[in-house]
Amino acid sequence: MPKIPSTPAIVADFAAANPRLLRALGRAVALLALAWVAADWAFRFGYFRWQEKWMPREQAAATAGPAAAAAERETVLPGGRGAGLTRFVPDSLLAAPYEEFHPAERRIWDARGYPNADWSPGKAYDIALVGDSFTLSLGRRNLGEAIAEASGRALYHHGRPATGPMWIMGEFLRSRPLDVLPPVVVWTVTARDMSAAMFTRQPLEAWFRAADAPRSEADATEAEGAPRRAGVRWDLLSPRSLERDLPATSMSALLARKAWRAVRLRLFGVWPEEVLPVARSPFGPMLFYGENLKMLARFSPETDCEGVCNTIQRLSDWFAAKGTRLVVVLVPEKEQVYRDILPPREREAMGPGVELLAAVAAELERREIGVVDLYPAFREATARGERVYWRDDTHWNDAGIAIAAQAIADRLLPHSPPGSCPNGATAGGANPRKNRSGENGNSATSRAPRRP
Repeated sequence: MPKIPSTPAIVADFAAANPRLLRALGRAVALLALAWVAADWAFRFGYFRWQEKWMPREQAAATAGPAAAAAERETVLPGGRGAGLTRFVPDSLLAAPYEEFHPAERRIWDARGYPNADWSPGKAYDIALVGDSFTLSLGRRNLGEAIAEASGRALYHHGRPATGPMWIMGEFLRSRPLDVLPPVVVWTVTARDMSAAMFTRQPLEAWFRAADAPRSEADATEAEGAPRRAGVRWDLLSPRSLERDLPATSMSALLARKAWRAVRLRLFGVWPEEVLPVARSPFGPMLFYGENLKMLARFSPETDCEGVCNTIQRLSDWFAAKGTRLVVVLVPEKEQVYRDILPPREREAMGPGVELLAAVAAELERREIGVVDLYPAFREATARGERVYWRDDTHWNDAGIAIAAQAIADRLLPHSPPGSCPNGATAGGANPRKNRSGENGNSATSRAPRRP
């Protein structure tokens, strides 16, 4: 049996090795580590675009008329299988039963980056739709197009994904995309965002001041296409923010997380926490969003209804003073609509989110603020065997978009006659932010059907 050298002997042999070879090996390891770190930072800036969070890019302001049309761009998202939720699943074979085919999407974006064709600030609209990704759902048409078709009204669509209801409403007021507000503003509010803490801490007065400010020479310069200067958000470079954001924008960390998730899923059957699989349901295999299950469990009518409704009241009063009616669309989450097919533990842990939707709808009706609660319509469709959400995503499918658009249009028709916003309206009037129709936003109530 050969004699195994002792540890000191191994160290002595290594020390006796060619120093030039050791230095070359050390340099190679150092260069490899440096290249890995450089690549990780390159992905952080190029793929994750982390810098745009704390130093937003300069954007040229939109122009009116022909220049605005010239600034439009078209994008085409190719069709394919799988969507947002299946991307969390590291095993393609296990994800395959949940995937659906999504058709190609053709979208036209205006100069400000919103889904409108032939937009200009002075163009007259009957309706403005303000919302997040639910207004841009994966389908053959988005919610704005469906509402315009169902109502026969001219609609301006102020929708952007990954924003949330408060951010997009604040941006709509601050950016003033229209010289004249339309008779109706439709605002989608999702159930997972109905937190009193979030609603009550919004700087509404600052939004109102920005919306009411006169068109100054600086505004005119921006309207001619001058770039908007974006400063550095130093608060997003604090140690706490870096501790959170650097791992989230690291390709190394991403690959490590994916590898670990694949190991847990294939060897132990543990699914990623972002998704909850339901293999058997009346609609086939479905995936649900784990983050929604966590968020919805935090809200209740007792803690959130009053704060949410008070903020909506302030917004409704501001719009009413301009002759515009605010209509709030309450958007249920997929997990609420299909609560009956969730596993018992998740169904019980989700909390009274559905009751909060009903409480907010009833309170807004009591205050005579226009409201459309989509939960009853979606539950009725589900009872008929009609699926209104994608099986592999959190958003509505074409059927859901059609049901939502028709419910909204039915509420809007009495309050937004065609052409009620004057054609050719511009900022040259005495009050460019006041609608000239004179309709009071609180003159009637949009009644939502009661829950079963």
